[in-house]
Parts: sequence; C-alpha cells; structure tokens
Amino acid sequence: RAQADVVEQRDLEAVDEELALDGERRGHAYYATIAATTTDAELRAIASTFADEEAEHVAELVKLLAACVA
Repeated sequence: RAQADVVEQRDLEAVDEELALDGERRGHAYYATIAATTTDAELRAIASTFADEEAEHVAELVKLLAACVA
C-alpha cells in the first residue's frame, strides 16, 4: 500500500502542476484578449501589462516544472 500511496501522491502533484500551468495560461489569454479587443487605451495598457506578467508566470512555471522532472 505504501508504494500505491507514493504513486498516488505523484499523480496528485502532476495534476496540481498541470492545473497551475493551465491557470496561468488562461490568465494570460484572458488579459491578452482584453488588450487586443478593448477600445479603451487605459484598459488596454493595464491588460497588456497583466498579460505580460502572466506570460512571465507561465515561462517561470514551465522552467520550474522542467527542473523537477530533470
């Protein structure tokens, strides 16, 4: 049973990692869409900044996940 618990824990960690990455990607897409479609210049600038930040989060998370696998 202990080995099954270890495998189950790894599976849960993998799911958590995928959920985290998915959340960051969705956040980026959300803000990028607003930046690309709004006619409000102030909102466009804010959304663009947020989209850039989310893109950085995605890149950093991908890098961290790759380091965990290696």
